[in-house]
Amino acid sequence: MASVTNETCEDVEHSPEQTKFLKSCAWWIETCGNLPIATIGIVLNSIALLVLSSSTMRSNFFNRLLFFLAICDNIYLFCEVTEVFRHHHLTFVQQHTFVNVIYPLRNVFMCSSIFMTISLTLERYQAITNPVEYRIRGSSNMMTRLLYYVLPVLATSILYYTPKFFDLNVDEVLKCQNGTRTTTIPIKEGVDPESTEYANCSMAFPLIPTDLRINHHYVLWYINISNLFLTAIMPFGILLFLNCR
Repeated sequence: MASVTNETCEDVEHSPEQTKFLKSCAWWIETCGNLPIATIGIVLNSIALLVLSSSTMRSNFFNRLLFFLAICDNIYLFCEVTEVFRHHHLTFVQQHTFVNVIYPLRNVFMCSSIFMTISLTLERYQAITNPVEYRIRGSSNMMTRLLYYVLPVLATSILYYTPKFFDLNVDEVLKCQNGTRTTTIPIKEGVDPESTEYANCSMAFPLIPTDLRINHHYVLWYINISNLFLTAIMPFGILLFLNCR
């Protein structure tokens, strides 16, 4: 990486051997790793949803929390599956869908899944340590109790990851092949992609970071420190404490 703060991985020059190696690694990791694991997860979660939606299983409040957790997991895994196909077909629609929908949703439901796991642990903790009080509370309306968990989880996840909607933009460029060298030409006023001058060029839609995404304070405090605390240190600490108790 150069000293230019808004340089991305796509801007770094690679030799043909490096490019071939990176593409090969990406294909194996995504096609033989991410895709089958995410697909299996979606299938198993869907089976769990069918079981948990039965009338006998719905009568238990803990199962309703599990139902919502499976939904969060499935949405997150679906976002992962779409990523595999997007990398093979970087079209205008797919890139914009990723920036405006998939990218922020993936973060929101990853966080929701983590928080729902904490909610499940808290529910079990209360049932074991205060069984009488837990049983009394269990006689109240189940849907109201469920909303007490679900709404704060969703609200916190959406609010915290709102900046993700402003992280990336989609650029439009021409990629021209001159022998073994690829030249990128930004599409701006005066550049006609249909011109014979660009006959050997193809349209590309690379992702580019916004000013917010390359802000040093944003990267340090939001992406690194607060994310580490909210999605790793704090959940691990709470789960460890409740299970030890």
